[in-house]
Amino acid sequence: MAVSIVTTSVPHKTEIRVRTHVAITDATAAAGGGDTAPTPHELFHGSIGACVAITLGIRAQKKGYDLKKVTVTVTKTLVDDPNDASKKIPLLTQDVVLEGKLSDAELADLESAAKTCPVHREYAEPKLTKTSVTRV
Repeated sequence: MAVSIVTTSVPHKTEIRVRTHVAITDATAAAGGGDTAPTPHELFHGSIGACVAITLGIRAQKKGYDLKKVTVTVTKTLVDDPNDASKKIPLLTQDVVLEGKLSDAELADLESAAKTCPVHREYAEPKLTKTSVTRV
C-alpha cells in the first residue's frame, strides 16, 4: 500500500492521498498552522477509533448481532513508563459504547474483537521504520 503526502501552499497543511481519496491534515494555530483540519496525531487517534468501530461492525454483521451504532472515544494521556519511572509514555484509552440489543455473550465477543483491530496491532507490535530524504 502506498500513501502519498503532499504539502500545500498553506504552511503546515498537507494532503494525504490514498487510492482515490484525499484527507487533509494541518497544524494547530498555536503551532503556526491554519487549524483547518485534524493534526496528524488527531488523525492517528481517529484512525484507531475508526478501525475499532469498523472491526466491531464487521464482527456483528458476520455473526448477526443487533448492533445499531458504535461510538469510540480515544484519549491520550501520559503515564509513567513501567520499565523506566523517569520517563512518561503515551497511554491511548479507547472507550467504546455499543447501541443495540446485545446479549452478555455478544458483548463479550465484541469486546474481544475490539482488541484485534489491525491499526491497534500495528502500533502496539514491534515495528521498523525507514526514512529517506532526497532533493529535487
